[in-house]
Amino acid sequence: GTVVTGTLMDGNVHTGDDVMIYPEGIKAKVRGIQTYGRETESALAGQRTAINLSGISKEDIDRGDIVAYKDAVTVTSMLDTEISIFSSTDRIILNNSRVHLYCGSDEVLCKVILLDRDAAAAGDTCYAQLRLEEPMAVRRGDRFIFRFYSPIITVGGGRIIDASPAKHKRNRPEVLAGMEVLANGSLSEIIYAKASERRFVRQKELAHELGILEGEMQ
Repeated sequence: GTVVTGTLMDGNVHTGDDVMIYPEGIKAKVRGIQTYGRETESALAGQRTAINLSGISKEDIDRGDIVAYKDAVTVTSMLDTEISIFSSTDRIILNNSRVHLYCGSDEVLCKVILLDRDAAAAGDTCYAQLRLEEPMAVRRGDRFIFRFYSPIITVGGGRIIDASPAKHKRNRPEVLAGMEVLANGSLSEIIYAKASERRFVRQKELAHELGILEGEMQ
């Protein structure tokens, strides 16, 4: 089989499990697992893990791909985020700047749409929509860093507060209010805010978008 290595970020994995490779959406089965050089029947979040996968070839996968259960992550080309600029940097992120985004072991280019200002400087924290040039597999709450386009200097980082956002217009009070709820609201407030964006939404779909279990939704 094909062996992939990385850090198990969440939950656990067992020999015999059916999994998916994202963002491609390729099905595979776990044939074997090793942690720290030893064979095991399962691995837990936080462990460095090697997984032997059947049903795929080496050519089917790339650095930055995610191994997860079906519907466990969201494949997206747009992210709502809360970003922070390092207080030590002398670089300024202008609205519509192009940056290198790093999440997990994946790297994509994206544009930073600042939603309440024209520029983000050292020490600033603000809301931004990231529009990606390639699809990325993520979950709400994932952390990331970003680097200046050229020269490639790390200037800040942030967290994903919505992995399935609508395209926003800038400087809109209602947009910023919604971002504040997604960033700092209670789970019930977040569920209400996301459900209110459309007339009807299936519970399973909304739980997937928010990265929570259906039981938590109840």
